Parts: sequence; C-alpha cells; structure tokens
Amino acid sequence: MKEQQMDDISNDILIDLEKRLGDMVSCFTTVITKIEPGDSREPPGDLHGTGSYIKVDENRYLLTCAHVANHIRDAKLCATFHGAEIAFSLPNPFSALEYPADIGLTVITENTWNLVKHAAQTINLDLFSTEHSPIDNELMYVMGNPGELSRIWPAFIEKNTGEVQEPGIQHYTSISVMCKIQDYFDPVLNEEIPKPLEDMHFLLPYTPEHSTYMNNENDSILPRAPGLSGSLVWNTRYREITNKGGVWKPSDARVTGIVWGNSTKAGVLVVTPVEYIKELIRITRENINAGKPYYAPPNN
Repeated sequence: MKEQQMDDISNDILIDLEKRLGDMVSCFTTVITKIEPGDSREPPGDLHGTGSYIKVDENRYLLTCAHVANHIRDAKLCATFHGAEIAFSLPNPFSALEYPADIGLTVITENTWNLVKHAAQTINLDLFSTEHSPIDNELMYVMGNPGELSRIWPAFIEKNTGEVQEPGIQHYTSISVMCKIQDYFDPVLNEEIPKPLEDMHFLLPYTPEHSTYMNNENDSILPRAPGLSGSLVWNTRYREITNKGGVWKPSDARVTGIVWGNSTKAGVLVVTPVEYIKELIRITRENINAGKPYYAPPNN
C-alpha cells in the first residue's frame, strides 16, 4: 500500500518499486512471537513484533526494538526464517539501547542459522545509511507484521482417539507501506507515553483514511500498528537516483531507521533514526573486541 498522494509517480511504478524492494527486504525480515508461561494452546504464542537479520563482521544478529526484546525476561521469544515453516526460540541475551532509542539485538548462532533449510539473508552494514538524511519528498519503505493480521488455527484433534490429526498453524500476513516522511510534529504526541521526541525521532503517516491499497482491494482496511515495532524503515533513494538520471534498483535502498511506536491520535509511526542503530552496533563490536559479552552495557 502507499500513504499520501504521490501524483508525480504512477501507480505502475509504485507497484514495481514495492514488489522489487519487497522481494529483497522479505528475506531479511521475521515475525517475533511471544509465548507466555502456561500457554497450552497448540500452537502457543502471539505475534509480538518484527525483526530483521543483520551481519556484523562474522556474527549474525536479530535486530528489533528493546521493548520487544525485554519480554525475554518473563516469556519465551521466538523467530523464524524466510521460507521455513518452523519457529525457533531466542535464548541469548539482548544488547540494547533503551528508550528513547529503543533498539535491541541478539546473536543468532551458526547452529541456529543452519537449524533448517531456509531462504533468509542478513543485511550487511553497507546497506545501512551513515545518517538519516534523505532528500526532500523521498519515498520511505516499511515491511512488517501487524498483529491484527495474525491468525492461529489450532490443532485438529480426533474426538474418538484424542490423537492430533493436523498440527496447529500460525499464519502471519506482512504488509508493506510506501510513504514520505511527515514533517509536522503534532502537539498531541507530547501526551503519548512513552513520548516521541521531536528533536530525535521522525514520523511516517499511518492512517487508514489516507492509504491506498495497491492491489485495488478497496474493501481492505489498514491494520492497526501494534506488531510493526522493530520494522526497519528503508530510504528507497528512488528520487535521489532518478533525479540524477540514474536507473533505480532495490540494492540502492538504505536502512534509515527502525519503527518503535505509533500514535493513533496523530496517525503516525514513530521512528528512531539509523544513527542509534549504528551506535548499538558500535557498542556491540567494542564489547567483542574487548573480550566482553556482546551484550555488556556500555563503559562496563
């Protein structure tokens, strides 16, 4: 879907951009589910957030929001790989920058990465912007998993024998949003808890009444945002490239932030800029180089 009016770019071009960029980004992306103690459903768990796999030097990590990661203290968090049908637990600690940055990452071991055949890939650091500085009116791209679109089909039990005839299935529907950055910081955001910071975060519009489904399903409604926490925001760089006469390709896109919150009152997603992701990566690297656990707090 797209947000806002972008009359200078045809729907055909937007659909092509979304499809080609979506093919790339989906390989990096995972749902994160949370299984509370005592959850006896088959399958257990509820959608909790979105994450992405990244590569830092020789190590793979899952990157998401700290408020998503913090539930590892009282519940089991699970993720999956693109193209795989099983989920795996995230047992390792998270390195984190708490609010207002709200970013966390946890190591994905070689054993876990090779647990099952899959098509997942990691984002190399050269696909992260040095800083959040897109040109005016540039197109932003977000892919994530809103909880409102998650579905659980419980296991089918044979009444007479009590045997499981069909396993339970969890189904998650990803959405992708193409939009421009919203420059206006609505004063109502000052009433939100936690509060977005105008001098730190940036905003993306997220309102059903201002969205258009690119598949022309006019009866579709934009789902509510919970579950999008941890989704990466990509600066497509489409205008930047084409304004110079270049031919855009998906690999031109760069990560420019991470969604950490939303406001239904203001109709926006709140995004932490990429500089803070780079800071957490720097701390993690320094810990490893110093022989400390990757998740050690700074300056310890």
